[in-house]
Amino acid sequence: MTTVTVHASRDYDVDVGAGILRELGKRIRAILPKAKQAMLVTDSNVDALFGERTAAILADAGLEVERFTFPAGESSKNAQTYLELIDRMARAHLTRTDLCVALGGGVAGDLTGFAAATYLRGIPFVQVPTTVLAMVDASVGGKTAVDLAAGKNLLGAFWQPAYVLCDIDLLKTLPPEIYADGCAEIVKYALIGDPELYEALMLPAGEVGITGGENNIMSVRTPVLHADGSLSGMLPYSVAGTSPELDAAVLSMTGLFPLLCERAECEKTCDMLAAEIEKTR
Repeated sequence: MTTVTVHASRDYDVDVGAGILRELGKRIRAILPKAKQAMLVTDSNVDALFGERTAAILADAGLEVERFTFPAGESSKNAQTYLELIDRMARAHLTRTDLCVALGGGVAGDLTGFAAATYLRGIPFVQVPTTVLAMVDASVGGKTAVDLAAGKNLLGAFWQPAYVLCDIDLLKTLPPEIYADGCAEIVKYALIGDPELYEALMLPAGEVGITGGENNIMSVRTPVLHADGSLSGMLPYSVAGTSPELDAAVLSMTGLFPLLCERAECEKTCDMLAAEIEKTR
């Protein structure tokens, strides 16, 4: 397992590794020792896969676990679902020392984060992303929101998570097309600011080797966050280390990528994007 600390309006750790979901309760206990209750928020698809196991891990850490499950899909990221979640949190009598746990993709993270940001004027929440896209984008940076009829993400807040746990094993259940859209996000970051990562992503499966500085690195991104939590643009940061778990994480997130490129003709698209970006320099 490798840990990177995100420095934002408040600092927090992101743990990356294989099979680390079992550490969730222990890590929450270390970070939020006064917590007594946890509201576990997930969609109907993820709940069927990981809901029971995650709830048991939290309970084993001495937390009383309430569960809120919403229908899977972007259409659930709305004001009605948000208010239903807030109501469940109130009826469970969550206090400011308790927490919410977002288990799922970007929809679960956005919804849970906004509820945590606004309930009792803000309580802690933890991100457990289960998609590539959520791991490299939505779970980091504190952007939380729900959609309105007038547009996407119009009702929201900047609210940093207390902790992020990225268990690479949770990606094994993803359909190829969902895995691919997360890979496309990684390619975007690589094209914007990390040529070495881009070249590594294009290597045949089994030949991926990302190095840089003093450690092996996998570049992802974090927004440029100011002290008040506002955001302007993005900068790359690195998950650094040489542990077997990180190597497995890198391989699992990049080794399959060329196969997906071939299937979806992503390599051709990437070359076109690179050419267009080159023109703007």
